[in-house]
Amino acid sequence: MENQGSSLSGEQILANAIALAPMIRECRDEIERERRLPMRLVDAMKKAGIFRMPMPRALGFDELASGHVRSLIDIARREGLAKRYITRLTKLAFVSPSFVEAIAEGAVPIAISLQMLMDGRIVLPLGWKDQEQLFTD
Repeated sequence: MENQGSSLSGEQILANAIALAPMIRECRDEIERERRLPMRLVDAMKKAGIFRMPMPRALGFDELASGHVRSLIDIARREGLAKRYITRLTKLAFVSPSFVEAIAEGAVPIAISLQMLMDGRIVLPLGWKDQEQLFTD
């Protein structure tokens, strides 16, 4: 896995994300039980460059989760982006890693894209196991 740096391409970040699949599967029960990502997984995702891919570089998911920023409006103002766009991006934070992997591999029964999740054309259940059942049934 390539180390996070400003020169990582989208292809490198995707390869890094695919390389994390075993670790994500390993953490599945802990994630479901605790309703949050273990820090070791978050750190691996940061190192892989995953958090930089869909969002502006200065916008880190951990800022909102840790309370360093108080709202999505604060992030939008700071980044010079529309609050609506930031709101759409945050929807992806609640998608099961296995479901994202299935979408990327084309293994979902209907044509689903991350864009469709962001703009609300598809609404998923909140539970990751419920999401995963959508493509295993």
